[in-house]
Amino acid sequence: LFSNSEPDHEALHGWVGESVPRMALFSRDHSEAVFNRFNDLRQTLSAAVIKAATTQWIPRLSVEQYLSNLPTLVTKRSALDLAPQFTERPVLILSPGPSLQRDLETLKAVQHSFITIAPVKSLNSLFDAGVAPDFAIWQDPRDHTYAIPDRPEIASIPLILSECCHPAFYSASFKTHFYYPDPTLLSSPTSSLLHGETPPVLAGTSVSTLATVLSISLGANSVTLLGQDLSIAGGHYVGDNEPGQTVEDEDHVTQGLTCESIAGGRVPTLPNYFSFIGEFRRIAEAFRDTHQLINCTSDGAFLEGTSLQECYEAVASVAH
Repeated sequence: LFSNSEPDHEALHGWVGESVPRMALFSRDHSEAVFNRFNDLRQTLSAAVIKAATTQWIPRLSVEQYLSNLPTLVTKRSALDLAPQFTERPVLILSPGPSLQRDLETLKAVQHSFITIAPVKSLNSLFDAGVAPDFAIWQDPRDHTYAIPDRPEIASIPLILSECCHPAFYSASFKTHFYYPDPTLLSSPTSSLLHGETPPVLAGTSVSTLATVLSISLGANSVTLLGQDLSIAGGHYVGDNEPGQTVEDEDHVTQGLTCESIAGGRVPTLPNYFSFIGEFRRIAEAFRDTHQLINCTSDGAFLEGTSLQECYEAVASVAH
């Protein structure tokens, strides 16, 4: 299946649409080097299978919902119209990792130094703490109506979302909706009508990597991450567990997958989270000479290429 650690995509073809397979190591050599090699191959295979499965079903669903959303889209505005608000401004992305809970008080003290963008799954915890982000964002084209907060606060929050999102998100009572161009539809005639002749390619399979690339495309001079755990050591989402509580017996979910930790050592992660860690690494590499990418997340995965800072340090950093 592998050549020099790279997956053989032809061999993986039969697994398209399948879940990540279980993997086990049988070896007479119990050295740490062998185990690390196996772990690297297992993580690479997991990411490859997820990518192959996603590539199969997302384009079809995206096109179907894009066509059904067109009558609504012509009544809304493109997210690219937000460029004047983002140009040369710092952006803070409030991801829904468990560690966000312990940083809410600090967030309230620094949020006005940034344009704040919160994935929809962060909103309930933010509202409970009295924090209202400047924008909410949603990406997934599937019907996740359950994720829309049944809260009056959303009436004051604009929602940025894919033009291919489920119609329920367009009918939700957010203040307004800004749709961003879906990468799979950039060559369509309607895309140029909605977004102009040269819309950016907004790559990113997680909502936070997407928000990062979108912010940079809109002219932001820096992007700071908070609550971007990408590890399940403290739970799955903010609000799921009490602060400091850990998830027990998750090996059946993670298949033993781990990633490098902010605090040193390794922490459990999920196959899709491992893929997102790689996306952040590539984003940091692509923009390292032009944009600051700062990680203020207090616990979780280490994101190579980002600058680890405390929130107050980040405020001082982006002020210059």
